[in-house]
Amino acid sequence: MARTGVKRTRFAFIVGMFYVLPFSLSANVSGEDEIEYLLQAVGDSGCMFVRNGRFHDSEEAESHLRLKYRRGARYVNSAETFIERLATKSSWSGDEYTIKCAGEPEVTSAAWLIAQLQVYREAEVVEQDNTRHAAAPDGLDISAEDVIPGERNTEPGIQPTAVDEVSM
Repeated sequence: MARTGVKRTRFAFIVGMFYVLPFSLSANVSGEDEIEYLLQAVGDSGCMFVRNGRFHDSEEAESHLRLKYRRGARYVNSAETFIERLATKSSWSGDEYTIKCAGEPEVTSAAWLIAQLQVYREAEVVEQDNTRHAAAPDGLDISAEDVIPGERNTEPGIQPTAVDEVSM
């Protein structure tokens, strides 16, 4: 009976984590790109994966998750549903997958994959932000902040405009 309460608590935690993720960060990234990133992250991690009570190295884990994704792709429409439906527990036994990385505590695969997804999405935001800058014809470096009304100009020596004052 106590085991059921633990499972329900874990399930509620996992479901709650999906709502906490910053979904808006993935606006320009497809779910397939994110899933491919997660699969590669598993394979490159060097961590040990526990599946049905047995330890598997990261390459075996990646291979297994790829197999599950190939077979169950029709049930997946985002990285979150990939994690929730295919990469969290055994479809055979119902046991949760866990991951043990060197020097770190063992965690559920859901928690580990959500953290990896968040890292990926944050890196995408930084990359998108870096591409906002373009070289002007006269060699000046301009960005969207220089041309979009209402954006604060933070260049040294430039005084805020009335629009900047309102948006502060």
